[in-house]
Amino acid sequence: MFQIHYLSNQRSFILCLQLIVILALFLHGCQSPEEELTALFDAWEEQMVLQDPMLATSLGDHRFNDRLADSSLDGVMERAETAARFLDRLEAILSDSGSRNTLSEADRLNAEILVLQLQDQVESVELGDHLLPLNGWWDYHATFAELPNRVPLNTVEDLDNYIARLEQFPAYNQGYIDRMREGIRRGIVRPAEVFGDYLASVEAHTAGLPEESGFVVSVDGIDVGGATESADSPDPASADPAATHQTSTHQTTTDSTTTTDPAPESVLSDRVERMKRVVRDVIYPEYERLATFLREEYIPAAASSPGITNVPGGEAYYDFLIRRYTSLDITADEIHQTGLEEVERIQGEMMVIVEEAGFGDDFEGFIEFLRTDPQFYATSPEELMKETAFVLKTMDGHLPRLFKTLPRLPYGIQPVPDYLAPRTTTAYYSRGAADGTRAGYYAVNTYDLKSRPLYEITALSLHEAVPGHHLQIAMQQELDEMPLFRRTGGFTAYVEGWALYSERLGLEVGMYEDIYQNFGRLSYEMWRALRLVVDTGLHAKGWTREQAVEYMADRSALSLHNIRAEVNRYIFWPGQALGYKMGEIAIRRLRADAEQQLGDAFDLREFHDVILLSGSVPLSVLETRVREWVDGQLAS
Repeated sequence: MFQIHYLSNQRSFILCLQLIVILALFLHGCQSPEEELTALFDAWEEQMVLQDPMLATSLGDHRFNDRLADSSLDGVMERAETAARFLDRLEAILSDSGSRNTLSEADRLNAEILVLQLQDQVESVELGDHLLPLNGWWDYHATFAELPNRVPLNTVEDLDNYIARLEQFPAYNQGYIDRMREGIRRGIVRPAEVFGDYLASVEAHTAGLPEESGFVVSVDGIDVGGATESADSPDPASADPAATHQTSTHQTTTDSTTTTDPAPESVLSDRVERMKRVVRDVIYPEYERLATFLREEYIPAAASSPGITNVPGGEAYYDFLIRRYTSLDITADEIHQTGLEEVERIQGEMMVIVEEAGFGDDFEGFIEFLRTDPQFYATSPEELMKETAFVLKTMDGHLPRLFKTLPRLPYGIQPVPDYLAPRTTTAYYSRGAADGTRAGYYAVNTYDLKSRPLYEITALSLHEAVPGHHLQIAMQQELDEMPLFRRTGGFTAYVEGWALYSERLGLEVGMYEDIYQNFGRLSYEMWRALRLVVDTGLHAKGWTREQAVEYMADRSALSLHNIRAEVNRYIFWPGQALGYKMGEIAIRRLRADAEQQLGDAFDLREFHDVILLSGSVPLSVLETRVREWVDGQLAS
């Protein structure tokens, strides 16, 4: 299916590990189907951490703490080849009726989900998804800037591993640039109109003195132990990036030493100076190189139309994205119609509140009131953060009323970074470390306070933190009986559908204290319904950006700033926004069916266990699990 790519000597270490994994996979001999499947799962999970060292770090696997992933075209193709080999073997096991009949229900489900994940990885490369690495969200340069928050920084060895990763940024950056250049050659590029303020998100990482950069981390509290001063390494800017990338797994720059048992201050000052030097000689020049590439090559070649279906192979690619993000076999036209119906229903509920607020049928007048009255807006970032914290602490107290099982991992809140805030959405959640060493966090956008109304805080916070993303994702990470690929993976329609469903749970515990907060909830539900119409309009029906903005502005209370940022997101990241409402519709329908069938015997806390303890699954699998639970309840 894929052309075999031979690796250079500089990648031989990874090759050896991969060959060992693949050899173990195919030496299944006389194993039972269960044993063979377990061996395959284990082999694939080893591949996952080999291919994604940052994932390994987040899982507490410290073998690759000094590495970044191979972002090159060859690396992408090599991963797709590996996925195809695993897929062939897995499908062979599942297609054998004898093997399939002996597998447990859990094993079959795990195998079927891994098939979907592998198919997605293979098909995405065939359709050129890897040539579009920028989606306007957590693009690679923005994610890399969060490196200090995503790795352990407790010991000198941690510092050395961190610096080693910084030194590998040239090769990492080059891989993505090469992929975008190949996209330019094939005409697979993002639209020009979404790059208006994009360069600022890159250039922000070259501002200020190197010693003031966020990449130069604090060494306060670092455990020096028996660490030694490192030899003055070659100028990383002149080092061979590929050679740097292939440092031995357990080797760090502390292997070469000049002093024995130095004073702690000397050891730490040495690392601080190295960080400053790497930022000056490697990080700043690489961000400047990316900005220059985007300005001089990519943006001039960018597509003139916002629709992904206008690039070569775009129609098949959009169909693939619909399947990826909804987990449903459904067409763009069907989604568009569902969106229109949901918009009409929600608008009817909103009009009840408009009338209750004394505006009669003047929807536009009520929206103008919400957008301009000072009572609805914080006067400082601190006030916005405090209001958010109050909402979340209140919801924490209600969780036992709704859930039997709660996650152990805590979460926190923090502002969206300044470099990202002007061009990103209202808030987002970042998962914690699966090994429990780093909490999840809910990032709140405090930029442009007049576009962050207080009446939206409750719905937004329930979505992003609890009982939404944090509760669901942290619980999934703690399902120890599940294979790693299921604890770390996810289906957008399930994950985002649950978070949108969680906004409505606030009604059941009295979180929406006045009509304005409830209108904010409806506005957020309308926002997700509008996505069904706008995303398919842009990518399947030839809509312009202006049409999309106007359609959303006429039907929601969202600020114009948020609407423009959101429409840019749908253009930049086709299909992803479809998962929210399609998933929420499915979960609400399953709950309504269960309530109708079970009557007084329906237990909401039990229902939520059925949903959440399944882990993230396709919507069809979720429906099967809920129906089996209902049947079991009826039988008992």
